[in-house]
Amino acid sequence: MGNSKVSSFKVQVGTLDVLIEPRANNLVIDNLTIKGANQYGVFCDWSNLQNLKITNSQILYSGIDAIQLSGRSNFVLENCSINFSNSKAVNLNYNNPYAIVKNNSIRNSGIHPGMIVGQAYGIVNYAKGMVAQNNTIINTGYVGIRFFGDSNLVKNNFIDTSCTILDDGAGIYTWTGGKDIPFFKRSIVGNIVINGLAAPEGTNELNFFPAEGIYLDDNTTNVAIFDNTVANCKNNGIFIHNSRSIQIQNNLLFNNGIQLLSVHDHLAGPVSDLTVTDNQFFSKKQEQVAASYKSLDNDFMNLGNFSGNYYARPFDDDLAIISEYDNYQGKRKKTFYDVKSPQMVTGQNQEAGGSPLSIKPYTVVSLDENANKYANGNFESSPSNVYCWSADGECRTTWTNALDQKAMKITGATSGLLALEFGAITKTKQYLLRFSAIGQVETHIEVFLRQINSPWKALSTIKTIRITPTRSEYEVLFSFPASKTAACIMFQAASENFSYWLDNVQLLETSSVSMTNPDDYIRFEYNPSMVNKTIQLGANYLDLEKRAHAGALVLRPFESIVLLKKPQSLSSLEKRASTANSNFRTQVNECKIALNWGSVVDENLSHFELEKSEDGTNFELFAIVNKEEYYGFQTFEYIDSPLVATTYYRLKTVNLDKKFTCSEVLQERVACDSDGSWMLYPTVLSKGQSTLSIKIYTDQPTVTFTIVDQLGRVIKTIVEQTVSGWNKLNWELPADVTSGNYYLVHADSQRKKVLPFMVITSSY
Repeated sequence: MGNSKVSSFKVQVGTLDVLIEPRANNLVIDNLTIKGANQYGVFCDWSNLQNLKITNSQILYSGIDAIQLSGRSNFVLENCSINFSNSKAVNLNYNNPYAIVKNNSIRNSGIHPGMIVGQAYGIVNYAKGMVAQNNTIINTGYVGIRFFGDSNLVKNNFIDTSCTILDDGAGIYTWTGGKDIPFFKRSIVGNIVINGLAAPEGTNELNFFPAEGIYLDDNTTNVAIFDNTVANCKNNGIFIHNSRSIQIQNNLLFNNGIQLLSVHDHLAGPVSDLTVTDNQFFSKKQEQVAASYKSLDNDFMNLGNFSGNYYARPFDDDLAIISEYDNYQGKRKKTFYDVKSPQMVTGQNQEAGGSPLSIKPYTVVSLDENANKYANGNFESSPSNVYCWSADGECRTTWTNALDQKAMKITGATSGLLALEFGAITKTKQYLLRFSAIGQVETHIEVFLRQINSPWKALSTIKTIRITPTRSEYEVLFSFPASKTAACIMFQAASENFSYWLDNVQLLETSSVSMTNPDDYIRFEYNPSMVNKTIQLGANYLDLEKRAHAGALVLRPFESIVLLKKPQSLSSLEKRASTANSNFRTQVNECKIALNWGSVVDENLSHFELEKSEDGTNFELFAIVNKEEYYGFQTFEYIDSPLVATTYYRLKTVNLDKKFTCSEVLQERVACDSDGSWMLYPTVLSKGQSTLSIKIYTDQPTVTFTIVDQLGRVIKTIVEQTVSGWNKLNWELPADVTSGNYYLVHADSQRKKVLPFMVITSSY
């Protein structure tokens, strides 16, 4: 509370477990604020009733669920705001068929650890016939929308930030369970699902993030997934788990851990009858896979039909797709594909293509090419410090004439490991591996650095490469590996029956590498509203279909796009090395500003500090951002909601010794005309509370409001002077206003032009 007096605060304590219990048919709850229930805002259990409608209301600060209903058919929730429910916002618990949940704002459901009863949902329904449409669901501890049964429609919802407290969930989720019960007519259409985060803290798997975008779990059947956008989910964009008869068409999956994952395991029957057509699978980072298929058996020919899809990995368009199954010898057989492969996982290749542009992930600024850490890499004399191992003992190395005079040939039947010992490495350095190779047959090799002795742990990231019967030159960058006094270069065969020649091996310590910031080249835009959105591009771009875009771009409602900037469009500023102080960026999205930057993180970096100012001179700290617990290039984002129209930002990079550097100062101006740019409260007025309050964001010197009654008659027109930014306006209601429903009309607003409120002049 700072220096404020305790007496200046108003403390409110909930005293009722249930605030409304609607035990009758054909009820309407309209224009109410329902706040502070110890358990439920609206509750009715096993009522066998019908036709309850809740509209234009707020349900706030519910101890368990905002709404929990059982046995209530034809329930309607429309144009309502639900905020801070400790477990579920809308819990249609059992036997609530034909519910309509439409045009609602649902925020902060189940976000407090230890206070969740059961699981945390934005909307959950266990009956047939639900329509969940045009809802905004933000910040959910577990699942945004969960449905079950026949004839469910989930359409045009914006779901942002899920699985923050509980794992193994998604933005949109359904599950049939152990019994193979077929359901029909289920559609997930035109939704935007972003930021599935996961919560590994407190587990023994801190690098496992089981948060999906759209998740069809055990024995799910007959779901159409059309025209959705799924982005920035830590685990998978779309996860098909032991499910069948699924249509996946015209979706955009961007910057998820894996864009599309299909898995058959021991929990239910195999995946089959998939139709996957005309989708865009876009992996923003090198380590992200476009599509992955896992099974207990080599049954991928039965997966279904795949055609017209784009598998884009602009930093490495090879090996975008992986299949993996048990080979009945205690091992998993893994196969890699890309759009150039003659056959894909299902035995055919009718796909549309990969990335329209290739982007180099780094630029070597300085390199001593005479300081090779692996001696005798040209194999002109007998190879030394070379070890080849496989479980069946069939890994063999021979010294032969090939490539540039002498070379080493490696052959084997199963997953062989070739180790080239070279000495010490340190986590503060970067290393560039170069080599020449040619395959007797096409072979896939995983390349990485590893410690020599037990526990033989990998010290770097793993890079998978394809070796073909055509000679190629390869280069792999290892950034900031773990430090060891004795290490080796590993070439691990990912294919059976491998045979290839290796020559000209160099491991060079780099003194300067400029890492490419993906945000300098890749642009993701989406429109989570029901009106067209115009985006100013400011450069020349290509989409995945190689169509050119420049100037302005218009996105239709719930449409999205990924664009790649043409290299010649990069400004001199954007071509600088990717350090925190040279690539600090801001981007306006209505009332909010996204702050983005990237930095090479080493052992000296402590954290980042974000500062802002109203005048560009006097800055104050408003956020501290910590680094991830690994070395190398990392990207960061912070979303700010400024209280003034014009705000100045700068970024401080702070080292462990307290020394810091500052970025350039960036100025941004918000044009706040979104749904949340003005609000009215309270929504119920009486003799004891006759002050109508408005909070509004505007750039205009005056604003005009009109109060009208239910017949459209003008009761009062109000003109108020305002300042640029947020304003709070208070009006005393005229004494002659009678009981009834009224509407406040903001003539200057482009959206949400009317807000309802109620006047009660008699006591009960």
